[in-house]
Amino acid sequence: MKKNNVWLILVVVVLVLFALWLALFKERVSTPKILPPAPQASPEAKSILLPKVITLYQKGEGESDLAAFVAREMAAKFKDKASFRVINVQDEPQISGYYGVTTVPAIVFLLPSGKLFKVFEGYLDKDKILGVLNSIE
Repeated sequence: MKKNNVWLILVVVVLVLFALWLALFKERVSTPKILPPAPQASPEAKSILLPKVITLYQKGEGESDLAAFVAREMAAKFKDKASFRVINVQDEPQISGYYGVTTVPAIVFLLPSGKLFKVFEGYLDKDKILGVLNSIE
């Protein structure tokens, strides 16, 4: 072999060894000794694990407006128990057909997995809603 070829092979071997060293040991050296604190779960992530309560109402109807008011009040008080949503069927008419609702107000209860648990047509007070939520858990 010529001297030029030996030097070329030697340089290539050194570069390969250096690349291996970087791949194997650089990661270990740069790992911090103290782990950063675990990220807190966002409210959106927590709501995924909660049952969902969807109140369907029509604005301007007495009982329907009362059901929407109660749902909004419960959403503020019971954030840790369920995820609440209030939908005006005039704005989203397809939603009542999706859940098979023919009368408003209606309350749809979904399991944390998203499967339908129960549908109630008509007004439900807070205690009855909480009773259904307790039966889900």
